[in-house]
Amino acid sequence: MARLPDKPRFAAAPSSRVYDAIVLGPGLGAAFAAALLARRGLRVLWAEHGGPPAAYAHQGFLWPTRVLPLPPPRATPLLEDALTELGLTTQVSRALKPLVPALQLVLPSHRLDLPLDDARRLAECTREFGSSGARLAEGLKQLAAAHTATDGFLRSKEALPAAGLLSRWRLRRALKAWPALSLPSPLSDSEPAEHLLARATAFLVYQDAPGPLAVRRSLGQLLAGPQRFPGGQAGLVELLRHRFEELGGTLLPADGAASAVQSLSVEGGQPVGLDVRGSEATQRAAFILSALDDVELLPLLPASLRTAKPAALQLAAPNRAVLAVHWVLPAAALPQGLGELALVDEASAVGACLVQVGPARRTEGRGDEAGLRLVTAAAVVPADVEEGPVSAHAALIEEALERLLPFARPKALARSVPQLDAPGRGPGLLLHPLLPRAAKAAWEGAGLPPTTPWASLLRAGREVCPGLGLEGEVLAALGAVARVQRATQKRRPPGR
Repeated sequence: MARLPDKPRFAAAPSSRVYDAIVLGPGLGAAFAAALLARRGLRVLWAEHGGPPAAYAHQGFLWPTRVLPLPPPRATPLLEDALTELGLTTQVSRALKPLVPALQLVLPSHRLDLPLDDARRLAECTREFGSSGARLAEGLKQLAAAHTATDGFLRSKEALPAAGLLSRWRLRRALKAWPALSLPSPLSDSEPAEHLLARATAFLVYQDAPGPLAVRRSLGQLLAGPQRFPGGQAGLVELLRHRFEELGGTLLPADGAASAVQSLSVEGGQPVGLDVRGSEATQRAAFILSALDDVELLPLLPASLRTAKPAALQLAAPNRAVLAVHWVLPAAALPQGLGELALVDEASAVGACLVQVGPARRTEGRGDEAGLRLVTAAAVVPADVEEGPVSAHAALIEEALERLLPFARPKALARSVPQLDAPGRGPGLLLHPLLPRAAKAAWEGAGLPPTTPWASLLRAGREVCPGLGLEGEVLAALGAVARVQRATQKRRPPGR
């Protein structure tokens, strides 16, 4: 897992205080937005403000904050395109390791592996389900390739989150040319294994009751071959951070649990920059890209803006969220045959439970700890943020984990619940909210509009395309980057 960030590397020279864009957020979407803007020649300040870092220290170990499995870049064209533009495709591809087997299903009366090889998957399904297993194997094969039917749309300009009447009209016209966006889910609710797989979609997106598109894209991409990047998403964010600085960007990282960002600075009713702790000058920019959830962005707005437009930020109140629990265990404590990614049917307790097994790292270590494994169990629970309810939900998840790993809990060297233990958790912040579907969204993956009532403030986070999970974060970042680049090119004189 990635090491914690160093002390702030922020230049205080007056010439570094005026930028084309400021990016807010510590996560993957903010990292892509900042790095791509810098790659395209813009002056960028990336403030890693808001929420907990991608990895945090607790009880002597490093723990991941978010636990979304990574699909292979070849199955996620937006991710692949962004990495290619940044010159990181080869480096990331070499570092990624496939999970073996790709996925395990654990049901009350069945347990089976789902390898990537078609023949082996067919043999495994027919061994467990007899003649009906052939149908399951064929359905999984088709689902793993289903995303290709909508790849072209996601790569088109029309897919960038629509803002304004004209762009929404163009989007509606484009949607007619892509009927695959509205195809039903190929998974049957009457078949236990398929029903369990469909419930796994909630772990891959940020949308409550995800629809068929999320199944066909996010779940299909995962079935194409889940991967592990060294350090998880924290490791990928760190790689993008280094690339951003190589491209000449200015980084303002959070210092532990504290943040250097105090508030957004306002002139003429528009956000124009950041007020930073320890600096008398405002860090100014033509655009501010927020990869934060609105619940994190709202406290940064001065009272004057909130009073002028009290309903400006459409705060979405989720009813459910994904909650994760981590254990560090000796490798010998894990049962033989347990894969690195397992989907467990725990209908009697917490419903579906996603269990991931990977390397563990100590806080002061330089690499993976030999003989130790990080085991993460996640489940969908009510969207509570208070310690009491969260602890109660975590206890149910741990009971489910104990049933999967008998006699392992007494051997645990450490445990952590990111929702309770990660630093920098703002009030009301959920690490993996499942947001309600937007009532007027033009297509299923869309959420809040990318623009706000203030022309200089753009959304570039997971709330923009919550129905696409990781891919949605990249899409929101690409959309915000494109808007800033167009506006900046129009404003600059020729030859600049």
